Amino acid sequence: MIEKFLDFVKGQQAYHCRQVDRFAEDPTRSVQHKMISAQFQELADFLAALPQTVEPERARGRYSKFGDLSDLPSELLKEINLSDSDHLERQILLLADELGGEISVDELLIGLYRRYKVLQQRKVLVGKLSRMIRKGSLLSAQGRKGVYRVGDRFATGDEDDDDIFS
Repeated sequence: MIEKFLDFVKGQQAYHCRQVDRFAEDPTRSVQHKMISAQFQELADFLAALPQTVEPERARGRYSKFGDLSDLPSELLKEINLSDSDHLERQILLLADELGGEISVDELLIGLYRRYKVLQQRKVLVGKLSRMIRKGSLLSAQGRKGVYRVGDRFATGDEDDDDIFS
């Protein structure tokens, strides 16, 4: 996701850099484009320094009814019975994490297909989201219909302290 914005920022920086040369005869405009170009370059450097995505090993087992599963070996993970519903919930939360903790239904539908090759019906997905809200793993974004954010239970990746599986 960051790469998409980084490409945009670099394009804007290049555009304003070209405008500096174009308006060389007009010092006011040239200086203005030079300052904007420098700001876009600074933003590009900042975006490039950000982590590109959630660490796969850490994220793999973060969301489940058993707590954080990232410390378990893959052999054991294959033996654990996780339902399709558990997998879908984990996929939803991981996608929301990748987008900064907030995601819309449309972004979920697209993300589920692109990342996991899962074609999900909107009605079924909205039902799942409603159940996740009741559980506390998701919250409805205030004042934004069809937008959800990761609930307090998962905001830090920590489960309840009294959870025997943590």
